Amino acid sequence: MASTTSASASVSTSDLWTKALKTLCAEDRQHIDLSRPGKIDILRDILETVKEKRQLCLDRRWTYKKKNGEVIICRDLFDKVTHWVNKFKEVGDVAVQYGPGHAALPWAGVRFLLQLVVDDSQIFGAMLEGIEYVSNLITRYTLFEQVYLRGASGHRDNLEHGIVKIYAEILAYLSTAKRYYSHHTIGRFTTSAMKSDRGPMRCFIKSRTKKRKSIILLVSLKQNGNEISSTP
Repeated sequence: MASTTSASASVSTSDLWTKALKTLCAEDRQHIDLSRPGKIDILRDILETVKEKRQLCLDRRWTYKKKNGEVIICRDLFDKVTHWVNKFKEVGDVAVQYGPGHAALPWAGVRFLLQLVVDDSQIFGAMLEGIEYVSNLITRYTLFEQVYLRGASGHRDNLEHGIVKIYAEILAYLSTAKRYYSHHTIGRFTTSAMKSDRGPMRCFIKSRTKKRKSIILLVSLKQNGNEISSTP
């Protein structure tokens, strides 16, 4: 009986990205790669591109100055992206219930951005910051699904709903970033564009923070419920 419940849960969680996709507006869906390429191939491509672009940034000694004045070495952001991709692979190896298409949608978006040619360290750094942040989220919420969406729970539906909203925000951000950075590739950025280069990222963080707080509350309720149910 337990195995049946586990199998049912895995089917449900593997569909969350698809559910998120269906909530997007037509314009956002238009810029999402729906070819469903193999996840393993995408991750391999990402790691290869990261290695290549990391070396390029190292050779050029590229840094990125954030709005608060903090200076970030682009190479360090690539190291973080590599960490999250490898962590995701570890999580995926453990979570054998996930099919090859699980999380392929957002990783395909990450790959697309990494392969763009942007010949300005400030603009590239802003884009890379978004890539690292999204890579972090994909990995963290994949792990989150394993921990909190296995088995039956009174808060399961609410948790799934909250995660789908965050996944939708991730896909919408990737769609917006794809349009934005594709339009402003090498030699095409204007001064006003450079001043607003963190626009998509800033809006994304603001929106996701509110949804994350709701999920934290639901997790707390679920944990408390488990403690209560296990109390003699």
